[in-house]
Amino acid sequence: MFRAQRRSRPRVRHRARLRAALSLAPLLAISLLAGCSSTPDAEEPVVHDAPTGSSTDGGSAAAEGQDGGGDGAGDTAAPEAGGATGEPPSAQLQPDGTILVEGDHASFLMPSQNVACVLRPDQVLCQIDGKEYDARDRDITPEAFEGCTPSSADAMSVGGGADPAWACLPYDLRPGTDVTQGGAWSGPGLGATLEREGATVAVLPYGSTLRLGNVSCLSDNLGVTCTDLTTGHGFQLARERYTTH
Repeated sequence: MFRAQRRSRPRVRHRARLRAALSLAPLLAISLLAGCSSTPDAEEPVVHDAPTGSSTDGGSAAAEGQDGGGDGAGDTAAPEAGGATGEPPSAQLQPDGTILVEGDHASFLMPSQNVACVLRPDQVLCQIDGKEYDARDRDITPEAFEGCTPSSADAMSVGGGADPAWACLPYDLRPGTDVTQGGAWSGPGLGATLEREGATVAVLPYGSTLRLGNVSCLSDNLGVTCTDLTTGHGFQLARERYTTH
């Protein structure tokens, strides 16, 4: 008698996508309140020169050039939910140049202001304001946000045992990079700052790596590359293209 073989691959794929959706929850809680209030658009940000040295608290440093294109305007508000109400993140510069952050979360803006990222000890979420491509269907996590399409997908995440995946965010992550919030890790010799819509925000200069727990992000003029260090999986996100690894 003929017996049909069980097809397990779709189920495995579904579990991987479900893990990706579930892994977004803590990061979304961190950043949810960033869309609760808004202010009108402001003039172009001004980048300030930075002093040299090292510090473990927030401050000002220089943002470097521009990557992959500019941004649109965003909201301003403080992400204070989902365990982000503890002490602000602090950081130390490691011998290899990595900025090692301690805390439950950290955020930064790319020098172009087109990409903002928020890190937790085992997950990272990056949102891109403008992109010149559609996400691949296989990289979208429909369980995270119903109705998310390849063209409307605007954020990638990795971590928590999940593969890199796209989602759609209904708010702007950039306000959470304020130095009084997730950007408090920046300081003299640590990252950079710039003024955006009346707030001082943390910038990860090109050539710099920020690490929190088991995730890290490298800033480059080709885009931001974020990796789950436990699996080696991650993504590179830029205006012109994206890749996964």
